[in-house]
Amino acid sequence: MIKRRSHALTIAGALVIGLIAGSLSFGPISLFAKTVQTTAAVPQYKINENGQTYGSGMYAPDSLSLPDLILADGDNGVQGYIKKADINNDLPKNPTEALEWNKKLESAPAYREVPLYDFDGVTVVGSFKIFNPLAEDSKEIVNKLLNNAGVEDVE
Repeated sequence: MIKRRSHALTIAGALVIGLIAGSLSFGPISLFAKTVQTTAAVPQYKINENGQTYGSGMYAPDSLSLPDLILADGDNGVQGYIKKADINNDLPKNPTEALEWNKKLESAPAYREVPLYDFDGVTVVGSFKIFNPLAEDSKEIVNKLLNNAGVEDVE
């Protein structure tokens, strides 16, 4: 009986020490992670003769830090740039607008085509399709992609 009580106290003590140690070690890690997220450097983009920034959006820490012209591969295999304004057009500004926007997207086609520009932001070199995951016909496309990857259909 004494051995069981001693064993239980040992386990309880280990749990308490583990909780304290875990609290101490995770605190600084989470503080560091928040610091890294909020202080990520915005990439330095090139500027064309029209004053537009251009380059890859891969290292932008958020959508506000994207260049004016974002590097993309067009439908015809040509590389060019899509305008940030074409991607973020008419985004909702409040919850009511967001609900209306979602309804609009549900009845919109699965893809929206935008021009693909040269780095000057004027010369159109092709087109780029933006996927609309809320469209009714997009479910079929998503399920085909998932099936190709060996995953069952999504309802």
